[in-house]
Amino acid sequence: MSHVQPVRVGPIEIRTICEGWAALALADESPGQTVDWDGERERRPWAFFGSDRWRWHVHAFVVRLPSGMIVVVDTGVGDFPPYAPWEESVEDPWADVEAAEVRHVLVTHLHADHAGGTVIGGAPAFPNAMVHVHEADWSAFAGSTDADDYVARHAMSSLLELGMISITDTDREVVPGVQLRHTPGHTPGHRSVILSHGNDVILLTGDLLHLPTQAAHPGWWSSHDEDPQLGAASRRLLLWRAAHDGWRVAVPHFARPFGSVGSKGWLE
Repeated sequence: MSHVQPVRVGPIEIRTICEGWAALALADESPGQTVDWDGERERRPWAFFGSDRWRWHVHAFVVRLPSGMIVVVDTGVGDFPPYAPWEESVEDPWADVEAAEVRHVLVTHLHADHAGGTVIGGAPAFPNAMVHVHEADWSAFAGSTDADDYVARHAMSSLLELGMISITDTDREVVPGVQLRHTPGHTPGHRSVILSHGNDVILLTGDLLHLPTQAAHPGWWSSHDEDPQLGAASRRLLLWRAAHDGWRVAVPHFARPFGSVGSKGWLE
């Protein structure tokens, strides 16, 4: 059972899959900025581990629509090995997901902790689903020689051969209530996902955010972004929209993924 309770957008149910978490160094965050990490830790102890690290969770989201259709947003690490061992992991977090019933898989970007679970043991993890990838990510990762991009070059290529990948470069509604929004910077084709029912909206950020402090300072550059300036611009724009319109926000790497943003940053 997930440590995160399901949430709803109207009749749309969102379940969180947590594959586990690892502790990452705070020294790698917010380059060039003086961060009050002691204050951050006091305000949100759930986000930190010890005195100098933060809890990097790997979450994916399983979205069940009123029609019964299932949409998966990101797929976790899967059996991609470089991310093990974890400080804490879940043996089979996908056990309760009926993979054959999933019709769409929305990959926010092609890093292995978001796309690694699209193929398991050489076979499609969701055999009846179309996997959606932004063209800019496909082009960038397919031509990469970085060993960490193995998942994009090999696993995703096998899905392409099976006709199971949709590669597009436009913002669009995949099915009613589920919209893809290009938010580049972390990667060239990074996308966020907007789930809506009337005025009730949840923004699934992808890697627009890694730590709650970025919600208070969206203009600060991130050491995780391939293009930090563009990433900050995407973050500022979409978080402003979320705050202005009262959207809820879900962040895959937060230990507590659901909240919102306001003038003082992250709100639980």
